[in-house]
Amino acid sequence: MTEAEEQSRMLTYAQEQQQQNLDAKSENRLSISPTRNRRSKRSSFVNTARTFGHRCHWIRACHMEKDKLLLLFTVIACVLGLVLGVCLRGRSPAFTPRELMYLRFPGELFLRMLQMLILPLIVSSIISSIAQLNSKTAGELGLYTVLYYFTTTLLAVVEGIILVMTIRPGDWSTDVNIADDAPEAAPCLSSAVDTILDLISNVSSSGNGTYKIPTEIVMQLSQEEKDLLLEAPQTRLGKGMNILGLIFFSVVFGLFISLQEEEGEPLRDFFKSLESVMMKMIAVVIW
Repeated sequence: MTEAEEQSRMLTYAQEQQQQNLDAKSENRLSISPTRNRRSKRSSFVNTARTFGHRCHWIRACHMEKDKLLLLFTVIACVLGLVLGVCLRGRSPAFTPRELMYLRFPGELFLRMLQMLILPLIVSSIISSIAQLNSKTAGELGLYTVLYYFTTTLLAVVEGIILVMTIRPGDWSTDVNIADDAPEAAPCLSSAVDTILDLISNVSSSGNGTYKIPTEIVMQLSQEEKDLLLEAPQTRLGKGMNILGLIFFSVVFGLFISLQEEEGEPLRDFFKSLESVMMKMIAVVIW
């Protein structure tokens, strides 16, 4: 083999080795490139998720701050009203009745708006909650609600009677003219039996269609007057709603809606929508 052929062979071998090295480098680049692309995509996804998380946290913080603002404004309004009331109490000259009426008007308007919404809110909330349960659960829940109300009311009545008989608050003497031949009829002192009967009778009150629902209760009289007078139980109309009657009717009505499976679906949807509307209206009134 001549020297020229040897050099040509060595040059060809070197070129082949160089080409093999280039091919190996290109293969390494191709194998590394998907990993780098995946890492780049993963990093971009992580950054996007972090940005979205920060934004969601800011949105949640705004909602929380909105709830806290209502409490803050309520406390500020109470403190401001108390301070202004104390400062304006000794105003000279004193406020005229018309000026006092102007001062009371915003508060009375707010309270009347709440009182206007409280009745449909109570009825729709109870009926909607009971109607969406199955019959067994609704019956148990309604029974527990009525029993709880009866128990708490009975305990309050017993406690009140014990305190009245023990410390006798508001005891006073009244001059009573009694005829010699016949005792005069007068209201009697309310007893525990009268209170329990009032509680039971108010379950089915017939006055649930008015704004201030009349509630019949037995009038009270001191024990000395009761001893002098002939007992003739009388009733008077008490202010305020008959809440027990409303709760009882709403529970029973919701229970019967839950028993009507497909036929009661329109009523369930109606009271659920009514409850949602009333909650939004109350939120608007409060804000």
